[in-house]
Amino acid sequence: MRAYDIVSTLFWMTLGLYVTISGVRLGFGEWQDPGSGFIAVLSGCGLLLLSAIWLVMTIAKRWGLTPTKKFFAESTSYKRVLLIILSLLVFAALLDWAGFMITTLVFLVFLFRSIDPQRWRIAIPLALGIAIICFIVFQLWLQVQLPEGPLSIYSITKWIR
Repeated sequence: MRAYDIVSTLFWMTLGLYVTISGVRLGFGEWQDPGSGFIAVLSGCGLLLLSAIWLVMTIAKRWGLTPTKKFFAESTSYKRVLLIILSLLVFAALLDWAGFMITTLVFLVFLFRSIDPQRWRIAIPLALGIAIICFIVFQLWLQVQLPEGPLSIYSITKWIR
């Protein structure tokens, strides 16, 4: 533990506290009707939280309480993390064009087959079940407008008639 670790952490905690207090003075508002200090309060609290975590990690390192296991257990673990991040970016890029159901199915099957390989007979039904449950929860129950894409409920009902 170096002295500048604690000093820099205390600086960021102080800045986070200042931003939070300034945001409260501007007016937080409510969750449904945010005020002008809403973002400042949330970002200040986030900065405070991350600084506190860093301070605890620094002190734990000083006392020798750091874990003995590596962060990436295998030598190829970082490749999996990069693959997940890239697949999330592709998911976000294709969501409006292909729609929620198609994009989610392809994304989940990809994750089930590549990140922690599962058999096709497990990957496809599991991905389909998760996509349907997410559709029911978000579209039907919470009434969130999900991107429909070429396979929408309305286009399917046109095919049936």
